[in-house]
Amino acid sequence: MICEKCKGKMNWSIEGATQGWRCPMCGWNIITTYIEDIDRDETEYSLYIKNVTEVDAEKIKFVAKTAN
Repeated sequence: MICEKCKGKMNWSIEGATQGWRCPMCGWNIITTYIEDIDRDETEYSLYIKNVTEVDAEKIKFVAKTAN
């Protein structure tokens, strides 16, 4: 990428929570937020119901939807 200000060659970089193009000659830059991929929990869990007199299917669906 070419710098709009001085026409020098810009460098791509990621530093902390920012990413973008920076010109090493004049300091002009185009910067945006950089957020790393969210860690995903790939563990498979099981849901058990014990000692209940009435099974609430809607609550089970809610828990299943929330967990996935």
